[in-house]
Amino acid sequence: MKIKHILIMAVLIALAFGSGIIVSSWNTRLICLSSGEIIQAKKTWVILGTVYYEKGDGSLFTVNTNAVDEVVSADFSSFHDWNIILSHAAASGQGVFGILERWETWGLFLGAMAAFPLARGIRFIFSRRTPESKKKEDSMDLISVPIPPQASDTEKVVLFFLNVFLLQIKAKSKDTYQFQPTDKKGPLNTFVYEFRARVDGQWQTRRISLGRIGEDSGARSKCFYAIFDDHFVVKIPPEPVTDINEYILNIRADQRIADMLSPRDCLVPRVSMILNRIPAFVKTIGKPAATSEQSCLEGLISFTKFQKFLKIGAGYGFFMDFSRHFFLGQILKECHDAGPESGNSSTRGPDLVFVGFC
Repeated sequence: MKIKHILIMAVLIALAFGSGIIVSSWNTRLICLSSGEIIQAKKTWVILGTVYYEKGDGSLFTVNTNAVDEVVSADFSSFHDWNIILSHAAASGQGVFGILERWETWGLFLGAMAAFPLARGIRFIFSRRTPESKKKEDSMDLISVPIPPQASDTEKVVLFFLNVFLLQIKAKSKDTYQFQPTDKKGPLNTFVYEFRARVDGQWQTRRISLGRIGEDSGARSKCFYAIFDDHFVVKIPPEPVTDINEYILNIRADQRIADMLSPRDCLVPRVSMILNRIPAFVKTIGKPAATSEQSCLEGLISFTKFQKFLKIGAGYGFFMDFSRHFFLGQILKECHDAGPESGNSSTRGPDLVFVGFC
């Protein structure tokens, strides 16, 4: 228990103690006897060595003045009144002091004292669970932008990255969002789209550059070049991959091909390209783990609610990091020029191999 809590509790007890004395003695006459006893009376008067006093019910009583120390008015207007009242009340065990002498009072007091650390202990236990429960509540409200089946492939990719943007700014399903094409052109003749979302009353905006690559190459997959934080190559397979296990097997197979072609640079699909941009996923598996492709793949299996954020329409998309190679315009030209004879496993550019690109 912190010192400030102890001080606050002590002040409250003192206030309650003083209030009890005042309430129990207010607007009365107090006859303080030599024995320490205090007699509360409505009226008092002294006649020939005898103190007469009247109780609230009108009964009349007497006491010899030799047995009386002092008769005071309980208006608590001076320190002397307080001193007389407290000293006699303590000696007689009356009023609040009588309550304090009862074992039930101390039992309640000790119980209240024990309740404070107990309550703090319970709060500590639940506070350790709170992040998990809050994380669960947050994940249940993770926004998911619907991608219409009739949308074009370009629109599907734009909507996919719109969803990533909303997840990055921690938008909820109740928040307003929109996107629109701009009249600007990005690198390599890409189109620029603007995302807007209103979160906690504030509008936030973001842009993405997107363009098709390999459109006339005869490749079965549909591929896009995107600039969103980093430079991506996004691949949509000709047949949607809807099973997460098959999806992960394909990624690991491409990684094995890249390992065999090492030390040559390869573009291989990585789920970490997307998942480490989703704060809820990073928080769930831990920030260091989110940078590891293997940890992200394992996280997809353990936390199935994040699997949908890798889907572009009906099936999973494949995402490759193009950050180190975006300036190699010749590579994109190779992608455009690649024909059916390039095979199903890889496409070779002058300095880079696109694994599983077709």
